Amino acid sequence: MKTDKEILDRLGELLIKKVFDSNYEILKQNISFYLEQKQLSNNIDKVTGNIMISLLFDFLKIFEEHEEEYKIVYHGEGKEINLVEISEMLKAEHLGENGWIVKYSKQTKQDEII
Repeated sequence: MKTDKEILDRLGELLIKKVFDSNYEILKQNISFYLEQKQLSNNIDKVTGNIMISLLFDFLKIFEEHEEEYKIVYHGEGKEINLVEISEMLKAEHLGENGWIVKYSKQTKQDEII
């Protein structure tokens, strides 16, 4: 049986390698590109929005790809529901015209950032 620390460290490893590092590199590349073009101020919403979309996607993907290790579960009304099981594709629930960004974001709408 793994220790609590080993379990948390494994989650940390997944988060950093699959979410933080990849999105950090994308953000650096986007900022460098728009700085070279002297267009960063005109594209800051696009750069910021795209990285946030990617972060959400990659974070939720961990629960789909590592479902045996980690679950994202709703607890309420006497129920315990695995959110991966009730979604066709949890990692993409925030995307599209009916996605969470369009429905709930006060900061931006998806069509403004892509």
